[in-house]
Amino acid sequence: MERIHIGRVEINPGLVETYHHSLNQGKSNGLMNNEQIKQLEKELWDAADNLRANSKLTAAEYKDPVLGLILLRYAQNRYDEATIAIAPKLVGPRGTRAATQADYLAAGAMMLPELSQYDHLANLPEADDISEAVN
Repeated sequence: MERIHIGRVEINPGLVETYHHSLNQGKSNGLMNNEQIKQLEKELWDAADNLRANSKLTAAEYKDPVLGLILLRYAQNRYDEATIAIAPKLVGPRGTRAATQADYLAAGAMMLPELSQYDHLANLPEADDISEAVN
């Protein structure tokens, strides 16, 4: 799994996914040990410090891109789970049909076009304008 870069700070997405999975399971007993939690916390604080220090955003504004990324990551996780859940329902006597927005809404997720997915945006080359890609 590639590391996420925020400025010069790298975040291990495996730690984030493990933490996210731990929260979804409603357990604190098992999926992350104390060392992993401390490492994730350190990486997140380093990224936040880097963002505050190296952006043109005011203290009140830097939360916006961070919360947007968190929401997009959550939406992609729900989309991925829904894609798996609805796949068997798409097969019928006439063959397989394409998933619709209604299918995803019924599964409790938003339908995300490929160019709007977190993975696509996170893997854009640094030379690309991410604000243009998001819009």
